[in-house]
Amino acid sequence: MASTARAWLGTHSLAIGHNAPELGDGGYVPGAFSAGKVHLCPSGVGLDLSTKSFSLAVYLDPTTVGGTVNQLNSEFFVQAWNGQNQLSFIYLDGGMPLPAGSWFFPSVSLSGFTGSVTDLEIVFRTYNQAWVGTVYFDNIRIQ
Repeated sequence: MASTARAWLGTHSLAIGHNAPELGDGGYVPGAFSAGKVHLCPSGVGLDLSTKSFSLAVYLDPTTVGGTVNQLNSEFFVQAWNGQNQLSFIYLDGGMPLPAGSWFFPSVSLSGFTGSVTDLEIVFRTYNQAWVGTVYFDNIRIQ
């Protein structure tokens, strides 16, 4: 949903909840996903993004448990789709921990997205690690 709680540029960002709590027995939820999918063209015509780059501002705001996200127990990527068909994905974390409590700015080349792309999905996933909070996305760009 649109949120005014945090914004990098302007007054609003996209806020998506994330719920991977620690279980009572000391274990963790096996995996939790927070994702948003954007349809690129209202007409449904696919686009060639292979000469473009993708960038965004991200803020991880843990509310009850978690902090900086360990890169060994997380994934952060952008997924390309053609209609209902998954095409490929590109990691946005660069193998680095994802910091909590401050904005960070992943940027990647979309040269790996060959073919006709109709939708892009931004995916934040944790596994074997407790993390409950909100993920904020802002200033999402394809250039």
